[in-house]
Amino acid sequence: MEKVADTLTNVVSVEDIFEDNYEGFSTNSAFSGPKLIKPLINPALLFDIMEMSSVLPQCIDSMECNIDGTGQNIVYRGSDNKNEELMAILQDLLNNPFPQTTSIALRRALRRDKEITGNSYMEIMRGADGKILFMRQAPAATIRLIRPSPQIEKEVFIKRGANYESFSINLKEKGFVQLTTKGAKPVYFREFGAQQYIHRYTGEWSSTSFGAEDGTEIIHETNIKNSNNPYGTPKWINSIVNILSARNGELINLDYFQSGGTPPVVFLIKNGSISKSAKTTLNALFDPSAKLRQRSVVAEVNPSTGALDSAEKIDVQVERFGSGDGVHAQFGPFMARAEQQIKSSFRLPSIVLGGSGESSNYATAFVAYQTAEQQVFAPERLEYDNLMTLTVIRDMALRMGVPDPENYVLQSNPLSIVDTSTQIKAINLAADKHAITKDSYVEAVNSVVSLDLIVSDNEDEALNQLSTESDSGGTIEGTMTNNNVEQARPVTPLSKSVDKSLVNLSNDILIVKGLKKGELTQSIDDVLVAFNTLPDTDKNHLKYLMPASFFDSYTSDVQGLAEIFSCAMGSY
Repeated sequence: MEKVADTLTNVVSVEDIFEDNYEGFSTNSAFSGPKLIKPLINPALLFDIMEMSSVLPQCIDSMECNIDGTGQNIVYRGSDNKNEELMAILQDLLNNPFPQTTSIALRRALRRDKEITGNSYMEIMRGADGKILFMRQAPAATIRLIRPSPQIEKEVFIKRGANYESFSINLKEKGFVQLTTKGAKPVYFREFGAQQYIHRYTGEWSSTSFGAEDGTEIIHETNIKNSNNPYGTPKWINSIVNILSARNGELINLDYFQSGGTPPVVFLIKNGSISKSAKTTLNALFDPSAKLRQRSVVAEVNPSTGALDSAEKIDVQVERFGSGDGVHAQFGPFMARAEQQIKSSFRLPSIVLGGSGESSNYATAFVAYQTAEQQVFAPERLEYDNLMTLTVIRDMALRMGVPDPENYVLQSNPLSIVDTSTQIKAINLAADKHAITKDSYVEAVNSVVSLDLIVSDNEDEALNQLSTESDSGGTIEGTMTNNNVEQARPVTPLSKSVDKSLVNLSNDILIVKGLKKGELTQSIDDVLVAFNTLPDTDKNHLKYLMPASFFDSYTSDVQGLAEIFSCAMGSY
């Protein structure tokens, strides 16, 4: 790691605003507190490297979006005794952790710091009663660790079995300092849950409170832990050489293009000299800034040897360089390998980075997303959930005196990739097994096909709506077989005087499918026989009667709703 740091120092130079404050007491008059621990690599330097890379920003954006952009909820895992007040407070705290800040914005800012520098810092602010009021990001480039506090004996509570037990352990507590600009006044913090207090402006540790000058708390999260340093390092630390090499290759190519690339031709003149005006014309033509470089040129050449009456033959040769198709970039294969190495540091497939170089279809894209979710995104999400559960949520639960604080947990939403046909099949299966109510069925259909259907409790009213629609504009006929509806065509309107037996059969089918409550007018076997023996015209009417009996609103798209309903129902 030290070699990597030395390499970076030699290639990229970024000022460390803490530089004068790492060795003992500061030469900066603003610093008079504890010694600072120097990170292996200046975080500001890592930000600069990220910005100069053509691949790294996409990787970090993908980690932000797919890990911390899915949303989150507070979940109670107990069977009873749920404290609704605590649930509401926790949900409000997570939804609005700081004025004009959302939970997703906070999480993405922390994730960005963690992926770029290997460290993220979340400041926790409490009220007078000790309860957490606010949470916000402390920018990683402005935070450093200080030497730990003196060793103390701290009492901790750990759940073992059914009860919480008290243990005493000897430890040192971590402290932090923030400096926004060089020469500014430093601000000190203590680690979350620290038993000792730290002075906000001097960094002094004490077992008693400093009152209004107590430093707030920091939750420090690291990416890859270093055995010799308390700071974390980013995932891409071993790809720094690839990043810098690819950047240098891009700069060389830029200079190559700006200078016009390899000269297309070289003129060799033997036994003669070119006139001054022709030389000027040729130089102007092949200048990199010339816009019309494909024009022909007439060059005047005079002999430089021989007698006045017998001059030597002038030999003009034109040597072509490279191809005639223009300039080409260099280091292409090398930079492609370097980019692949950077991507492999995050183990991300190209599809989540917006790459189009790899051919893919729905199946391969689905597998790539599922693999990334299971191996990269979900574990990172779970790590954050566990950290917040064991710190912020557990602290709030204990302070409110709930009997089962371990049952209140943070749960981030996963990525969900499901196609419509799979969802329709699942809805149909649940309906066939009588596993869902009519309300749940309508809600599921609305979710899948983005409609706003309403469950009908009055079949006659729904049928009247259908009949009114039919009388005004005609109904639609089509043949339904195995979830497929043939091309519809206008036929005789469905009259209000539909045979009552057909209405009863429609209701019986819904009851058999578990989509409606009530008593059958005939046995299940008789329902099947009655349907199979219906004339084609009655079967077509039945196709529209069933959704009319099921939904209150059935006037916006009669044909479309019938098709959707038939897909979800399967074969009647």
